[in-house]
Amino acid sequence: MSTDRRLIGRIIAKQWFLLLPAISALAMFSLVLVQERYVAPYPIVIGLVVFSGVAVARSKDSLKLLYVTVLLAAALFAVSSAKPAAGELLSFAKSLHKNKY
Repeated sequence: MSTDRRLIGRIIAKQWFLLLPAISALAMFSLVLVQERYVAPYPIVIGLVVFSGVAVARSKDSLKLLYVTVLLAAALFAVSSAKPAAGELLSFAKSLHKNKY
């Protein structure tokens, strides 16, 4: 991993057009009302911009780190999506059963 803060800062600064609206939206929502359904996309965009600023050297260890990071992100998405999806599927199945008889 690169520890050159100037390089990381330059990479992040090149993506100001993503970072500025996300930070602005969070600042505006923080003044009024914060509900996760409204502010959820903005921390994700900020995280992606910061993550893109991480410079990793090509090696087996860094490739393993990349694979583990992607797998953890996919697992987190799957776990967070499974419960609401299962609830919707169950209510749909109940409504089908109720309408059948």
